[in-house]
Amino acid sequence: MVTPIFKLIANGEDVTKILNENSVSITLSDNDGEFSDELSISVVGDFERPEAGDVLDFYIGNKEEVLGLRHAGRYFVQSTEIENLHTLIISATSVDWNEELKEQRDHKYAKTNIKKICEEIAKRHSLKVRTDCSDIPIGYIAQQDENDLEFLSKLADRYDLIFNIKHETIIMLHRYVNDDRSELLPFFDISALECESIRIKHSNRTHYNSAKAVWRETKTNLVKVVKVLKPRKAKKVTSKKRRRKKKPMPKKIVPKSKTIIRKKKVKVVHTKSTGYEKPVLLVKDDFHDEVEAKLVAKASMMRENRSIINGSITHYGLWVVAGGTLELEDAGGDSDQYTIKSVQHTLNGSGWMTDMEIEG
Repeated sequence: MVTPIFKLIANGEDVTKILNENSVSITLSDNDGEFSDELSISVVGDFERPEAGDVLDFYIGNKEEVLGLRHAGRYFVQSTEIENLHTLIISATSVDWNEELKEQRDHKYAKTNIKKICEEIAKRHSLKVRTDCSDIPIGYIAQQDENDLEFLSKLADRYDLIFNIKHETIIMLHRYVNDDRSELLPFFDISALECESIRIKHSNRTHYNSAKAVWRETKTNLVKVVKVLKPRKAKKVTSKKRRRKKKPMPKKIVPKSKTIIRKKKVKVVHTKSTGYEKPVLLVKDDFHDEVEAKLVAKASMMRENRSIINGSITHYGLWVVAGGTLELEDAGGDSDQYTIKSVQHTLNGSGWMTDMEIEG
């Protein structure tokens, strides 16, 4: 059991001491696939309700940790509730839901990419951007009667990307780079022996080896079909501390008098005529072109295959975030790397507990 510590700054004023003098419970929820994290504070006592839009900066840590407190994010009060006359409940989100963010828009994007779309929307709402998605071209896509964050969430789901608003920054990142887990995502490693509880489930569902995208091309009115194969098993990423640079191999010194015979390199080309690797995931949609069809088909296959293995872990006071990569050790055949699907941190008089949902 760890001893939790926290700090809460409300509109620039430190209110930590006041909260600690009363019975307080704090829950921080973080979900992959939802663009807003949520901070919930329940405190017993005679407190005035904060105003909607008030800014809360929340820090979390434990006394046993050398690093101390870490900034868990900036949150904006959305609602308040008084229960049984003397318990104040505050709900805040990492997104400041002002009128402009709630506005339903109709907008068209053409000949662009996801990075540029993120930058355009971020500029509109005075947000920062962190993305590596300039390599995903968008021939054409329409935003129809939806707010900007709903639209970005739809894009992230379509291409199986990590999307969230944290620290007033639009985050849109690849889950995989060159078919390996992205090293830009947060990395955490734990031992199963240190967990309070752990559950790993393997489902008897179809694991797809390829995906087939089918659409009707508007110009020719012809039905188009493209396929993508499942990538090889992704390499394990490691924390920066554990990464090692490979030493360059020493060059061989060959006497000039010897004749060197070099073997010709053979280039293997896989053509579209090769058969499908079964089972095949069928993806039908109104794709703009073949590039979009391939990207969406691959994203759909990766998402379906990842959900076959899932589980939950409860740990004492562990800082992890949704969307990150978790390396689970000392778990026998289940020792592997997983995607963190959701996290809930709970701080109260009993300590700090971390509950997370993971998938393979």
